[in-house]
Amino acid sequence: MEIQNEYSNFTNEELIEKEKKLKINNKIALVVTFLALCNVLVGIYINENRGVASVFLILGGLFFMAKFGTDLKKVQAELKNRNDI
Repeated sequence: MEIQNEYSNFTNEELIEKEKKLKINNKIALVVTFLALCNVLVGIYINENRGVASVFLILGGLFFMAKFGTDLKKVQAELKNRNDI
């Protein structure tokens, strides 16, 4: 029995728009994570305490990258299945 994709009820246009939004969100999460990581590394280099906020930004960015990445793969799989038929 095949598991139904949660995006199977979307139209092709909706799937393409969702894919674009997820790609943008994934890029934003990547940039936020990179900037927070740079902030932590600079803080370590100059021996300053930058606080816990940067660590939470890194973890949050990684979480959202994983979430958006999973959703993006589901949308791309649904589009591929529709194009194969």
